[in-house]
Amino acid sequence: MSVPEEVARRLDPMVASAVFVAEGGQKSIFRFSNAGMQWALKLIDLSDTEQRLGEAAQTVVARVDREVRILHDIDSPHFPKLGPLGPRIARIESSPYFAYSEEFVDGQVLTELIAAGPLETGLISRLGGDVAAALLELWNRRIVHRDIKPDNIVERASDKSFVLLDPGYALDLADGSLTRTGGIVGTAPYYSPEQLDVGNKRALDCRSDLYSLGITMYEAVTGSHPYYRPGMTLGQLHAAVRIGVPSNLQAKGCPERLANIIARLIRKRPHLRYRGPAELLSDIQEYVEEGR
Repeated sequence: MSVPEEVARRLDPMVASAVFVAEGGQKSIFRFSNAGMQWALKLIDLSDTEQRLGEAAQTVVARVDREVRILHDIDSPHFPKLGPLGPRIARIESSPYFAYSEEFVDGQVLTELIAAGPLETGLISRLGGDVAAALLELWNRRIVHRDIKPDNIVERASDKSFVLLDPGYALDLADGSLTRTGGIVGTAPYYSPEQLDVGNKRALDCRSDLYSLGITMYEAVTGSHPYYRPGMTLGQLHAAVRIGVPSNLQAKGCPERLANIIARLIRKRPHLRYRGPAELLSDIQEYVEEGR
């Protein structure tokens, strides 16, 4: 349920102009102006979780706190910048809210672009390169995003670059207090095979994110997911991923080199994918240079 605008506006004088935009996950998102720039206010109503289970509220706050910390540490055009309203918990009419702000990325969500029809190959290579650059920033800090999907990628209206959103599910491998096994977090159709395997005890690494990026790029080429169909259970999806064979992308009009890049990204075994975002980024840059 979205948080009313009047609640958002009473949070701080800085956000008095806040206008509701959308809901995303557990967040209500508002747009406000400050110092001549547009910012996104993200507001989470903690009252239900606080009343029902204190730990649930703590989990929500911890997840958002992790997202804020990552955005604070990374200065990249492929991530939103943190905004002028710092993270805080505030009580309005006795209800607790977690609030913070970040850059309002004005543009189209990749989901909308794909829904309009398969993307042209130049756009797909730019998508792959920009998200690979974002993943490289994360992996340099030993962070796995774990929720790469079209809903979390926006094409900026100003320069047509792609921006990766919502690292709230990220796994910091340098944090010894966190489990390093796969865990069921993120969005099921974009899970890597190792995420889908609930018995998997191996550590996730950046190759899981690369797989999810590959599935996203595959969708950009074909307009559909290689394995997932609406109504599938998690077990059915896992079975489809294990035994399924994706369509030949060249038959869909995808250039051979780009088709090979995507095919390598979505290999079922991690060691058959790229070793990391840097190797992928280099391959995409070579492909782009060849086409010029």
